[in-house]
Amino acid sequence: GHTVLISSHVLHEIEHICDRIAIMNRGKVVVQGRVGDLLGRGEALEVRVEPLEEATRLLSGVPWVRGIVRQADRLVVSAPLDAAAAITKLLAENSLYVSGLKPQEQSLEQYFLDVTGEAR
Repeated sequence: GHTVLISSHVLHEIEHICDRIAIMNRGKVVVQGRVGDLLGRGEALEVRVEPLEEATRLLSGVPWVRGIVRQADRLVVSAPLDAAAAITKLLAENSLYVSGLKPQEQSLEQYFLDVTGEAR
């Protein structure tokens, strides 16, 4: 039932000690909410599989996959965490074997850069 206001540029620490945050840019609040909700935790899976193009084609046809982004040597699949088994099964049934799969975790620092437009 208490609120403590912390202003800090050390976003890694803020991410770990705060339940809710507000991000300000040029004196205005640009976003606020629960840290987990803002960072989208539980909404995307990093999948390491080869070839990426074939995996993208297969996963694009799945109704509960909301999007796929290629990041270097992996795919970031926008899907519920409980879809991990279904993803590995689909890929394996098509002779594509997953070498790594984990929930995607965006840092608060990267999120800050994205919402303030500083990442450009």
